[in-house]
Amino acid sequence: MLYSDIISLNERFQPAYDLENELEDYWKTFIPNKRFYKILGETLNALESNRVEDRQSIWIQGTYGTGKSHAAAVIKHLLSDDPKILDDLEIKEPQLAARLKSFREKKRIFPVVIKGTAGITDPREFALLVEKSVRRALAEEGHELSVKTDFEKLIESLNNGHLNFESLFEGTEIEIYGSKDSIITLLEKEDIEIQRKIEKILSSKGIIIARENITDWLKEINEELKMRNIADNLVIFWDEFTGIMDLENSGPLLTEVQNIAELSPKHGIYLFIISHKTPYQLKNKGKDEDIEKILGRFNLIEYTMESVTTYHLIEHTIKKKDAEAWNSLKNQNISGIEDVIARITEIEDNARSSLENIFPIHPYTAYIATIIARQIGSTERSIFKFLYDDESGFKAFLSNDVTERPFLTADHLWDFFFKDFERIESEKVYSIIERYKLYQEKIDGLRENYSAVFKAVLLLNLIYRLVELGETPILRPEMKNICHIFKGYLKEDTIKEVLEYIDNEKIVNKNPDGLFLISTSTLPHEEVEREKESLKETYNKVSIVLSDQHKKELLNSINALREVETHIFDLPPNKFNLNSKLENAFSKDHAVQIALFLGLDGTEINKIESYLSEASKEDHLRNKLLVVSKNELGEENFDRFLDYKARSNIAARHNYMDDKEENEKYAKKIIDNWISEIQNDYLTCFFNGDKYPQIFSKFGNFIEDFFSKEIFTNGLETVNSKQNKNIWKNERSQKTAEIFLFSENRDDLEEKTKKGINKYLRIILKDHNENYIVDNDLNFKADVNREHPLIVMDREIEKAIEMEGDGVFNLGDALKFLSKPPYGLYKSKINIAALSFLMRKYVDQLFEAGSGIQVTKERMRDKVIEIFEYWENNRNREKLNVRCGSEDEKKLIRLLSDIFDLEDITSLNEVKWKIKEWVKERDTPLWLFKCGESNQPEKFEKIFNLIFEFTRSNDTEINSEKIGKILTEMEGFELDLKSHIKTVLSQKEDLWTSLFRKWLEQYLKEHGDIIINYHEIMNYLKHHMQEDIGSWEEKDVEYKVKDWYIGTVNHPPKPSEPPKSSETETEPEPELPENEIKKIKDKINELDPENLKNILQRLVDENPSIIGPLRRLMGE
Repeated sequence: MLYSDIISLNERFQPAYDLENELEDYWKTFIPNKRFYKILGETLNALESNRVEDRQSIWIQGTYGTGKSHAAAVIKHLLSDDPKILDDLEIKEPQLAARLKSFREKKRIFPVVIKGTAGITDPREFALLVEKSVRRALAEEGHELSVKTDFEKLIESLNNGHLNFESLFEGTEIEIYGSKDSIITLLEKEDIEIQRKIEKILSSKGIIIARENITDWLKEINEELKMRNIADNLVIFWDEFTGIMDLENSGPLLTEVQNIAELSPKHGIYLFIISHKTPYQLKNKGKDEDIEKILGRFNLIEYTMESVTTYHLIEHTIKKKDAEAWNSLKNQNISGIEDVIARITEIEDNARSSLENIFPIHPYTAYIATIIARQIGSTERSIFKFLYDDESGFKAFLSNDVTERPFLTADHLWDFFFKDFERIESEKVYSIIERYKLYQEKIDGLRENYSAVFKAVLLLNLIYRLVELGETPILRPEMKNICHIFKGYLKEDTIKEVLEYIDNEKIVNKNPDGLFLISTSTLPHEEVEREKESLKETYNKVSIVLSDQHKKELLNSINALREVETHIFDLPPNKFNLNSKLENAFSKDHAVQIALFLGLDGTEINKIESYLSEASKEDHLRNKLLVVSKNELGEENFDRFLDYKARSNIAARHNYMDDKEENEKYAKKIIDNWISEIQNDYLTCFFNGDKYPQIFSKFGNFIEDFFSKEIFTNGLETVNSKQNKNIWKNERSQKTAEIFLFSENRDDLEEKTKKGINKYLRIILKDHNENYIVDNDLNFKADVNREHPLIVMDREIEKAIEMEGDGVFNLGDALKFLSKPPYGLYKSKINIAALSFLMRKYVDQLFEAGSGIQVTKERMRDKVIEIFEYWENNRNREKLNVRCGSEDEKKLIRLLSDIFDLEDITSLNEVKWKIKEWVKERDTPLWLFKCGESNQPEKFEKIFNLIFEFTRSNDTEINSEKIGKILTEMEGFELDLKSHIKTVLSQKEDLWTSLFRKWLEQYLKEHGDIIINYHEIMNYLKHHMQEDIGSWEEKDVEYKVKDWYIGTVNHPPKPSEPPKSSETETEPEPELPENEIKKIKDKINELDPENLKNILQRLVDENPSIIGPLRRLMGE
């Protein structure tokens, strides 16, 4: 039994709707859809909106065969026919139906239909075509208006004798059309060609027949239509307008279109254009601004045929001659393709019934046909022409026996639309067509199934290359889709056999995504093979095969609580090379260090395992995880990788850039897939001589639960098994440092950590049972486990700082052991919290080197962050130079502050500078105060000398021994010292003069009898010493007095000779030894910018003479 015995096609069906020659009531067969409702709604908006900007002409664009002409015809009838016809078409949107009914109760349009170009070539012919079409539409409705056409005006001129026919047209081409009466008959038929020929002849003779501007003429027509209550609006439906757009000289015609469209807002005259192209697709038709002008006059709406609508139409096209036999066959065959229908209905809602009722058309065929119709349709071929085609379409299929071909499959679409595909100007399509032509004969020589599957692969390739749709997964040329295309006809094994054949024969290769995708270009086979051989030498190691991106992906997939440092290795040449690489590979002591080895094949993996088993026992590799993946790349995948790489390179040489990128993508995909397999396969871990098999996906958990705790036995991961990973990620958190340094007590700390991620930081202060190891004052409890990581670190920090003694040391260096196993602190919230808590006891106990500033809790907060920064990047080490403070230091601060009446002093360094300022204000060196009247002159001399020495010392030179020495001498003499200073300061004579006289008398007495000229000595000292008298040292003064004395003996000054200026008498300062210069430079290098700035400012205060050199050095 043939299909033609039980079904046929609806004879009344129109493959293409003709707006100019409609079959009676055929428009009522239309099945409304959402796109139609949109167009109808927009048309009503244009006709009745109060907003001028909404009253625009309509431009409908859609590919061939989508039903846009039919939709326009329906709108024409709904808005112009007797309102009773509204009941003949069901509109399923209630609001839209109500709007339409309301409009028709009050108004109607007068429709005019124009189709195609009608042979016009210029604006004049355009105007005549519009006049002719309007007049014909009026005549069809039986209306005769007073407004005359240009045809009628010319006829009048010829009939009333205004034009002498014989004299004007004798010898012209008009004569071939016959007599005057014959010409008039043609004009009465509105023959545009005759009208134009006559106008041109008259124009050549200087005779102009008055003619209306088309827009003015349309306005007159519309006014009379309204005046005579014929219609409220004139609407020109222009179908197949693409022909006008394709004309070489379309520019002037489009200007006329624009002019008519401009009548819409104010005059109610509308164009309703139906085309396959949008104005954007105009080629060589003028400037872009002209296109924008046109678009500005139209509401552009895209019209696509919805698949469900197409299925309905196909369903109505198939006529059941033997419904019972058809139904039986349908049920028998449809039951076997339920999964195919289910896949399509996931995309196409409410399509199940129609997909079943279009049997024997396969649902997949119908679905693909709708895609072709929407995206690749043409005037020549559409879905409905396919149905009625008796060569390769559905009509031809009906001659098949129902037992031989249960379904019409998609390979028939390839045959029907092939000529359309050939006309597509695209390199992507061209390569597919060429592949078909190249292998068609070879494939046709095999079984019929091979040709059908091959054509389906080609069809899916073409759609995949051209169509960008959300439903592309179901259109990809892959095994599942190809099997579904033929389900119910060909067995899956048969299809797989064909696909393997075309893959193995390299007719169409299956790519790493599983797609049978045809390259957009054809590459020379020999050239590709040579390149492939060359690449084998290049890609001979895993480290080269893997791109940086692949390495990064692998590395990022190994995560644990603590930071990990992972490096990827390939098979080493030997064991010695392996050991060398592993020793130098890692840089992060705080991280779990992992060496991940990969092999290209099984042989490499076995060698790697053998090497790693031995290496893991080496002491210098202790605590390093040596890991090898059990998953190999494999020979076949490696070969495909090289093939794609070679093709990419050759494509680039031939400038096929799309192919280059595509093959590069496929090569990458091969490795992508391998990485994915590695991530889902087993690893073998070698650790400290032991072997641990582990699945990659759980490797991170195993690191957390075992390896990390084995390496960092006193690390914070051992505190609690359940921790929030976010507190471990690398982060600079000053706020965390503040919480654990500034909290007054445990209650305060709990309050500050009660919200957000900070609440997880409390675990560092708890044991395994969630009990606090600190009391409310944040001191360690006596009865807790002394091996808690925090307590262990506390002990070790205390030892480290004690070992540094009371000199200057670097806090970052002293505590660097904490960044290594078994502790492993690094910059993260939990580690910052721990170190901040442990440094609480050293707040106010440490002093910054150089400045001597006390390390308060705020400064300690900054120091904690700087410690982690220093450990991480080895920068700003100098900021961490400190020294320990003591009770003696605090006592000395109090004593000196009291003796010299100093206020608000916080450090020894500050005491030192304040005493210097005190001395400077009094313009007297401190050591001179020993010369004041005292009952214990020797004791006072010693004390003042010690204090003076103290003020001259750098902060790094101050240690507990010096402090103890000063305190020992001063203890019990505080009040005496203070009283002595007060007495000296109360003397009426100038302080300097008084004390200096006494010192000078004592000094000169020791060197024999010398006549003292105080004035002369003072001038000499002032000219040869630095300006700040308060900073003069006793030894320097002694040397200068001795120099004065020698100079006086050898060269006594003339009585009348005044003292020379300092500029002429200044003697060069003795040069310091190189080791002293180096020492001071080293100390300067250790100072941080803040302290250095402070010292420079004080240096300027005390020695204004250095301002000149400073200005020069600063470039002023």
